[in-house]
Amino acid sequence: MTWEHDGVTDEIGWRFQHPFSDTAGYMHFENDVLTAISILAPGSLSAGDAIDAFGEPEEIWLSCVSGGINQPMRAAMVYPAKGLSLEIDLGVVPATGGQVEMDRSSPVSKVLFFEPQRLEDVATSGLAFTAETPLPIERVPWRGLGQGAFEVPGCP
Repeated sequence: MTWEHDGVTDEIGWRFQHPFSDTAGYMHFENDVLTAISILAPGSLSAGDAIDAFGEPEEIWLSCVSGGINQPMRAAMVYPAKGLSLEIDLGVVPATGGQVEMDRSSPVSKVLFFEPQRLEDVATSGLAFTAETPLPIERVPWRGLGQGAFEVPGCP
């Protein structure tokens, strides 16, 4: 699958076949230069597995998918120096408030590899999250797994 805009390739995507549990991968381009590679990986990796493999992240980026009450809440464990972001599915925001917690079993839904100098582009482009449009995010320092609930701005 290839996506173009004004004759320039923006993305090239592929689907994984059984027995792989990852569902799809994408190469992202800007001005014909590869800027990032993402892999949709629901169920392949947990937050605990990611920390065991990559160490503690430096930042957490928080956001929720637009759409009103019962919005899915997302966190991205970000490793700026490694050019790595892992989107964590934190479940649905409760109708009573926008707080959820991340633990070792929280599933990673997307892995994004990027050039470390493109960190700010990744933060503002929405590439770190699977949502279709860029979303406002809140960047917070990493506190550790199980170190309190996250509240995401813009959630009910």
